[in-house]
Amino acid sequence: MSIYLGQTEQDNEVLQTKEGRLLFVHRLYTADTWSTLLSVENFPLLPTYHTCTLVFSSRSSLAEHAGDHACEWVINVYPKGVLVQKCFLILRQRRVEVPESVVRTVRLSVMCRDPPAAGHTCFKVGILIRGIQNGVEHITSVIERNHNFDKYNKVLNFL
Repeated sequence: MSIYLGQTEQDNEVLQTKEGRLLFVHRLYTADTWSTLLSVENFPLLPTYHTCTLVFSSRSSLAEHAGDHACEWVINVYPKGVLVQKCFLILRQRRVEVPESVVRTVRLSVMCRDPPAAGHTCFKVGILIRGIQNGVEHITSVIERNHNFDKYNKVLNFL
């Protein structure tokens, strides 16, 4: 509990052992305070390259000494892939035409609109993918990434 109160000097001897370091590993919390549910309804009826967007907020830290700073998150899901329109890449001496491209896999992006102050920017982001078939819920996969959100790195993309 001392790490949540900002009293880390007491933890230095614990951090010297491998078992002690494992006590301070980032964890994922699925409570409403720290996460949200994004549901893609009527998947077969969705148009191709459709985007589902969700905006929610969570506290930026579990630690009491960090205050109540809230992070606002924007989640974009592309359940049937992404269409990248034809465009022109403008270089110094010439223009290059970039052809249209289609990515047919599911994509998801997580954006932190207002990242916390420096030093508290590392978040563990987890995506739990589940589905219901014949009335039975199944967990199909779990994807986790650690990412430092700051003013230069606001978006984390999952492919």
